[in-house]
Amino acid sequence: MIDQRNFHQSPEEIIKNATAEQRVIWNALFLLCGDKMSIAQLYFCGLSAGTEFLTYRARRIYFALELEYGRDNNASTLGDRIELYNENNVLNMAVYPCSVYWNTVATAAVTYGTHAKLQNIYFSRTVPASNYDYLKFLGFRIIY
Repeated sequence: MIDQRNFHQSPEEIIKNATAEQRVIWNALFLLCGDKMSIAQLYFCGLSAGTEFLTYRARRIYFALELEYGRDNNASTLGDRIELYNENNVLNMAVYPCSVYWNTVATAAVTYGTHAKLQNIYFSRTVPASNYDYLKFLGFRIIY
């Protein structure tokens, strides 16, 4: 469950403490969202199923300082694609954090998913492959 007692910061406070890379992204977000956006710090670590990160809502985006995906199971014949959608709910980026090998016994390609970690990226929703069970988000929720 996500703690709803978020600490709000002013854009000036956020920019003052941002890295050079984060400042570029914040400038893009300010141009996209305008100066009337609500920015809330957000931390989540747990099962990804049922979280708000999986559902698109107009005028809500996330800026992830760190976005990590983890999993319980190892080898799988499922794809390990992680999708990130932009503010218009259009696929913006797909990540394939896996190794693929050929299983000679089953005569099938098998993927062995790895821990996936993305930094300094914004999205409106994420759709991890079904074999990625866990999600860690450290960043901001922006409503504009």
